[in-house]
Amino acid sequence: THANPGERSSQYAAEASCRVRYGDSTTWMATLDVDEYLIPAGSWMISTEKKTIDNSKEIGLQKWLRSLDAKKDDAYILSFYQTRALPDARKMIPKVDATNGNEILTKNTSLTYLETYDCETTKLPKPDFGWRAQKQIYKPEFVLNHYIHYSPITNRVNTHPNAVSLRYVQAKPYERRVDELKEGFLLHTKTTEPGKTNSWKTKCSETAKKENCPVGIAYTDQWGDTLSASDNDAVMSKLDKTWMEDHSLGPNCYRHKVVQEHLVSMLEKAMKPYLEKYNQR
Repeated sequence: THANPGERSSQYAAEASCRVRYGDSTTWMATLDVDEYLIPAGSWMISTEKKTIDNSKEIGLQKWLRSLDAKKDDAYILSFYQTRALPDARKMIPKVDATNGNEILTKNTSLTYLETYDCETTKLPKPDFGWRAQKQIYKPEFVLNHYIHYSPITNRVNTHPNAVSLRYVQAKPYERRVDELKEGFLLHTKTTEPGKTNSWKTKCSETAKKENCPVGIAYTDQWGDTLSASDNDAVMSKLDKTWMEDHSLGPNCYRHKVVQEHLVSMLEKAMKPYLEKYNQR
């Protein structure tokens, strides 16, 4: 554990440097961790028709941002609320903890983090406390300094120097929260260490408190990014339901339809040539 987990001076410097060097050459900018995924939603989701995916130069969030520019949307800062996702227990590998003989779960190395950690404890939209760890897409022409989660200094210090500044947030319409059901949402796939899953079956049982379960037991009858699942989705999840009942586990998280049906396979396809080059080294 870091002696001072709040000390992020190197991050501040890197982000400020990026904005200064590249801000003039882009309309929108964002700084994300490698375990954070921006997922398109609503009409910006990936089409199920293969020809639409292959023939479009821009898809998902790229098109969405272009549409905001075309509509002259007044927002210069788009905030994605963030909550930590859980690793889907069905996609993990069980092992025995050598220190105490209990079963623990480890990540399946043949699966991506996107697929493994697509299980959120709440449905969309995310709860209000997700603003604390929000990530933002912002216009560098407006945001003069960006610090990881917030945009504390904007061009309004020049245009409106006497305006009252809000704490941690810019006034409307300059900053707004993204509509997570119609525009997009953020999936945070932060690693859960195997040791944290010790005694997971007890902690995730039907009678245990959901907040004590260290892994995800996905609901089998509904998605986190839609109102309800279709009949075909319910049939596909019968194996999950049987597994959950056999182990007397209680569901505590929701998968996302767009991730499971589209983005997982697209990511695997995009990564394949790089993995082949790596394995040939």
